[in-house]
Amino acid sequence: MIYKELIQEFENDPQEKISDFILIDFRPVIETFISTAREWLDKYANVLKVRGEKELKVIEDKIDEYRTEIQKNPAEIESLKNLLNEITKIKNQTMDMEFAISEVTEIFRILKMYDPHNKARFEDAFALEEKWKQLLLEAKVKDEKLIQTKKFFAKDTKDRVDLFRSKVDAFYERFKATGPGS
Repeated sequence: MIYKELIQEFENDPQEKISDFILIDFRPVIETFISTAREWLDKYANVLKVRGEKELKVIEDKIDEYRTEIQKNPAEIESLKNLLNEITKIKNQTMDMEFAISEVTEIFRILKMYDPHNKARFEDAFALEEKWKQLLLEAKVKDEKLIQTKKFFAKDTKDRVDLFRSKVDAFYERFKATGPGS
């Protein structure tokens, strides 16, 4: 940020200057400028911190929500469908999440660079990318573990379809034999 550089420059400049026979004292101007620049730096840091922490919370909540959803074990076909939908959602959200994580990480990088004593959640922000990668890995592992469950539900669904087909065929034969117009 330019304010930090200007503060350093003004602190290093001489505070008095002799011009011909006049001594000019710049101290009040320099002190006012430095004070104002520090105030602006604090305001920028505060805005970045509030925005960064808000976005950090949103991303962390989303990751936690996804993690909770993929840890469920399906007992029926609907819960399997919901779990597979969550896994697909996670995979489809990858690019959006990576952009959001990159933005949050950049906000906290800037905060740390210009205000390292700030009480922001630096570690949490810098760990987001790893948390997302871990969630993706968990989703892929869960998808692989579900192969047998998918096969079981596929066979069960096929059996139900076959049973339904036989009932419809039987009904059709009865309808042809005893229905109207027979």
